[in-house]
Amino acid sequence: MQKSVLALAAGGLGIGLAEFATMGIFPDISSALNISVAATGYFIVSYALGVVVGSPLLIIFGGRYPPKALLIVLMLMFTVFNLLSAFATSYDTLLVSRFMAGLPHGAFFGVASVVANQLAIKGKESQTVALLFGGFAVANLVGVPLVTWVGNTMSWRGSYALVALVGLVTMISISIWVPAIPKEKGNTLGANLNLFKQLDAWLAFGLITVGYAGFFAFGSYLAPLLITVTHFPKSAIPYMMCVAGMGMVAGNLLGGRLADRIGAIKTIVIMLTCMTACWIIIYFTVSHPVPAVIMTFFAGATSLGMAAPIQVLIIRLSGDARLLGSAMIQASYNVANAMGAFFGGIPIAMGYTDKSPELVGAILSMGGLVIALCLAIRLRNAKRYYH
Repeated sequence: MQKSVLALAAGGLGIGLAEFATMGIFPDISSALNISVAATGYFIVSYALGVVVGSPLLIIFGGRYPPKALLIVLMLMFTVFNLLSAFATSYDTLLVSRFMAGLPHGAFFGVASVVANQLAIKGKESQTVALLFGGFAVANLVGVPLVTWVGNTMSWRGSYALVALVGLVTMISISIWVPAIPKEKGNTLGANLNLFKQLDAWLAFGLITVGYAGFFAFGSYLAPLLITVTHFPKSAIPYMMCVAGMGMVAGNLLGGRLADRIGAIKTIVIMLTCMTACWIIIYFTVSHPVPAVIMTFFAGATSLGMAAPIQVLIIRLSGDARLLGSAMIQASYNVANAMGAFFGGIPIAMGYTDKSPELVGAILSMGGLVIALCLAIRLRNAKRYYH
C-alpha cells in the first residue's frame, strides 16, 4: 500500500472509531449519565447530524484550498472535538460535542476519496478507494472493540480520548506522506449547485440514505440485542464488535474487486439484496449464539461491501462537483445513521423486544434496493457507468 493511501486510511480508522464507538459503550454512557438507552441513542443522532451539516458547508467553503491542507485542517477539527467529548460534563455538553465532532467527517472522506481516486492505477479505482475504507473496516475489526473495552473496563471518556489520539496521528501522517495535489479547478459554486439538479445523483444519495438506515437500525442497538436476546455477557460485546469488523474487512475487499469487474451499480444491487436478507435472518435466529455470531459477520460484510462502489460511482456521476458529491455520500450515510437509530428505537420504546429493529432494518434496506434498481435501469438505458 502506498504511504499516502495509508495516511488517508488512518483517517478512515479514526472516523470509523468516532462513528461506531458510541454504539459499543452505550450501556456505560447510559449508566454514567443516568439516562435511558433511547436518550443515549441521541448521541449517535447528534454526530450524524453534524456530518450532514458539515459535509456540504466545509466542502463549499474549503474546496478553494489544496486538498492536502484541507485534509489537515479537517482532521485537526476532528481531533479537538473528540477530545472535548472526552471531557464533557453533562448530557447537553456531550450532545453538542458529538455534533461538532461530526462536522469534518463527511468533508474529510469526500476529499480523501477524490485524492485516493487520483492516486489510483487506471482500472483499479474501486480497489484503491477500498483501501481508504480499509481503515474504516479496521476500526471495526480492532479499533471499536478496543475503545469498547476501554469504555467497559475503564471509562467511556477514555474511548473518546483514544479517538482523538488517532486523529492526531492522522494529521502527522498526512503532512508527511500525502503529496501536494492542485486544488480542484472546476470546484465552483455553480458546478456544486448543478450536482443537485441531477436525478441520478439524488437516486444515488437516496439508496445510501434508505438502504444504510437498515444497517444502522441493526448496529445502533447491537449491544442491547446481544445482551438481552442472545444472552451474551456484557464482556462479550467487544468480541462481537470484532466479528462485525472482520466482516467489514472481508466485504470491503470483495466489494472493491467486484465493482472493478462487473461495475459499481451492479455490486450495490447485490449488496443491498444480501443486506435485506441478513436482517430477516437475524430476526429469526439471533436468540441462538452461533447464528448470532455468523450473521453479525455477514452484517458487517454487506455494509462495507457497498462503500467503495458507491464512492467511485458518485465521483463519476458528479463531474466537476466530485468533491461535494463524495462528501455528500457521507452526509447520506449519516442521515441513514440518524434514521436507523430513530426508527429502530421506535418499536423498543413501544415495548417490543430488542430484536424488533431488525424488521425495521429489513424494510429500510429493501427500500434502498428499490431505489438502486431504478438507478441501475437509468444508467443501463443511458449507457453511463453501468459496467
